[in-house]
Amino acid sequence: MVERYCDGSARAQRLRVGPLAPHIDGFAALLTQEGYAQVSVRGKLQLLDKLSRWLKRRKLQAADLGEQLLSLFLTCRRRSGPRRGDAATCRQLLGFLRGLDCIPIAPKQIDTTSLARIEQDFARFLSAERGLKSVTIADYVRTVRRFLLQRFGQEECRVDELCLQDIHAYPVASQV
Repeated sequence: MVERYCDGSARAQRLRVGPLAPHIDGFAALLTQEGYAQVSVRGKLQLLDKLSRWLKRRKLQAADLGEQLLSLFLTCRRRSGPRRGDAATCRQLLGFLRGLDCIPIAPKQIDTTSLARIEQDFARFLSAERGLKSVTIADYVRTVRRFLLQRFGQEECRVDELCLQDIHAYPVASQV
């Protein structure tokens, strides 16, 4: 499968190095199935190659991958210049490997901040009481999040302190 995206067998062989080598064909097949153009698949496979070699140099296995390790890899990679789409490709790879049960599913972190509680309550209200679709709810919740962050910053959100002037001072039109 990989040979289809490489300019020769030498390049295809180069992709087959490191702990991610067994998963390259499957990842390429997934990308093809999702409709990525050949040039995009090639770029994503090159990133996979760099990641696999990076893991090998550090004596790590595919099972060691997770959000923190990928973040470290991306930080190291950024030193040579920003790469658009690398983070998205890494997330795709994590999803692919988790789907194969090669790496554990990340524990879900529960946000217990006042902002998160307000967002959850508001989303529940919009869904149950107003019957809005999830896309619309997500837009409204995003706007409310921006508003509360602008008003309270990183402090505890105290809804009882909000007044009409706070709402009027928020530029909703520019946030769309």
